[in-house]
Amino acid sequence: MDASHHHSGQDNTSHRHSGQDNTPLRKLMEDPDFNRSLLQGNHQPPHVPSPYPAHKEHHGHHKEHHGHTHHHEHEPHSKSRSDHADAHSEAPKEHGLSSTHKAVRLECGGVLSSRPSQTSILDEGEIPIYFKLQQKVRKAVFNVANGDLESLQDLFFRTFRDVIPPEEIPSGMGEKIQLFPMFTYDSFSHIFYEVEGIQDIERNSVIEVKMRQSVHNPVIRSLTGGMEMVCDSERKIVFALVGLPARGKTYVANHVSRYLKWLGVRTKVFHVADYRRQKVGLYQNTELWDDTIKEHRNKMVYMYSLTIDDMLGWLKRDGQVAIMDATNINRHKRGLVSARCQAARVAIVFIECISDNEDVIMQNIRQMHLQVPDFKGLTLEEVVENVNQRIAHRTEIYEPVSNEEGSYIRMFDMGRKIHTYHLTNYLSQRITFFLTNLQTSERSIYLTRHGQSEYNAQDRVGGDAPLTQKGQEYAERLSKWIGENLDITDSNLQVWTSCLKRACETAKHINLPKLKIRALDEIDTGDCDGMTYSEIAEKLPHEYSARISNKFSYRYPRGESYADLIQRLEPVVFELERQKNPIIIVGHQAVLRCIYSYFMDIPQEQIPFVPMPLHCITKLTPRAYDYQMEKFQLLDSC
Repeated sequence: MDASHHHSGQDNTSHRHSGQDNTPLRKLMEDPDFNRSLLQGNHQPPHVPSPYPAHKEHHGHHKEHHGHTHHHEHEPHSKSRSDHADAHSEAPKEHGLSSTHKAVRLECGGVLSSRPSQTSILDEGEIPIYFKLQQKVRKAVFNVANGDLESLQDLFFRTFRDVIPPEEIPSGMGEKIQLFPMFTYDSFSHIFYEVEGIQDIERNSVIEVKMRQSVHNPVIRSLTGGMEMVCDSERKIVFALVGLPARGKTYVANHVSRYLKWLGVRTKVFHVADYRRQKVGLYQNTELWDDTIKEHRNKMVYMYSLTIDDMLGWLKRDGQVAIMDATNINRHKRGLVSARCQAARVAIVFIECISDNEDVIMQNIRQMHLQVPDFKGLTLEEVVENVNQRIAHRTEIYEPVSNEEGSYIRMFDMGRKIHTYHLTNYLSQRITFFLTNLQTSERSIYLTRHGQSEYNAQDRVGGDAPLTQKGQEYAERLSKWIGENLDITDSNLQVWTSCLKRACETAKHINLPKLKIRALDEIDTGDCDGMTYSEIAEKLPHEYSARISNKFSYRYPRGESYADLIQRLEPVVFELERQKNPIIIVGHQAVLRCIYSYFMDIPQEQIPFVPMPLHCITKLTPRAYDYQMEKFQLLDSC
């Protein structure tokens, strides 16, 4: 009997935020049995469920996602930690610990000592905190008035001295030690933030230290405002495409790569066809795909070997995720890839693209005709005949991925339905959710900033200022341009705007349905809101210098960074991928830069410098594997 089952109508990879802190760790700390065990001096706390976002393992199970029914909940976007302080207001009751289970304290002056705590009375400046190492959680007392990051880490080592390998513990607690990254969990956004200073430590904070050889949990972290995907083990990951020709494998590979790079994951696609073209040139003779001819079969195996060599070499150097774009048509060829990955201690997940839908196949063939070098100079009819011959050769030896081959994602008709099996790492779960939103419609996306606002005219950041006279003029011209260039009688055509006044005023003349989306609001400039850049340089010179030195990672005090914006805009990007009709977005400079960079595959460090002038429309049109960009300047950009 097959151990698999089908699942639809619910997303098991995301959280539903209810406005309360319901993390497993919080529940455990509020459990009287848990607190009683601490009071009684139990040295080993009970098993603690991971407080990370839900990443269920699916050992021996299938899940089915119906691609465009949109049952998935999106993760709440990330704000600064100070914005979510209220989420921690429901603190667990403090308890003293017996001499058997000691509370480790940081005394005034930075001197560490272990002493029994028989009462719940804390000295001035002391707060209770919780250290987490794998599934062990231990309570400590930290003096925030006199401590620093080095003493906080020192306290961590003392708390877990009995379980941390000796080679991981710095010798000489009084010496200057190399700091390990420390993370604190924000229960509102379900994100782990790196602790950048003692100001990040609050009462009952849960702190985890990332050891050199121990990264046990999947997290998204913000490093001084930047964002990096950390996998749930130190093993790298290969996503290997599987499927017959014209099933959209290259389309999927490029989209997944673009998405992961946008999130900050070091990702690269390795196309076996590129290696084939380099070694044997452009090939229109379909006999190369005939596996019964030994010479051709050996050539293809050689191309596979070259691809795998380069892919694993890149992962060994600095890569995180490699995507192998190939047919991987049968168990033998997939075994070649799996064996090499296993030997290199690299995880592998197959993404199988299946379709018998003639419309989907024909659309993929049209994309191949436009962009695959092999078909340059051929008519569409010749390409159709050529691809059909390739399909016939490959169908004879095609073997679907089986459960015995390990983890896989099986995608039907470009996201209409998805099965998954044995996905045990976080990235696989996240990519599965991304693929459920993917489709191949040829709709265009129109991006435009609001018209000139009063703050624009004064060179001020943030705020919710109305439009100037020139901004009002652009609003009228924008409406006229849309009426002349788009079919406004199409009932599916929509305008998306932010909730800010200047964006809504810009869109008010457009005679189309409008949807206000708060996630499209401009980057939060925090304490700098309403200031000019010259005022920031004068009053907050350190902030001004920090922004200049790293514009992508810089986070405004009590505000946001570009990295935060990417997290906030992820649900918007998913919705854009789902759309089958043109969408017009009236937004703001930083927000539109992030959206534009996703579709145009712009590296993170270049996102803050993408030109996005006022009074200009940017049109993005999908091509075979990327997007074409056009700009229409309706007024001077001021």
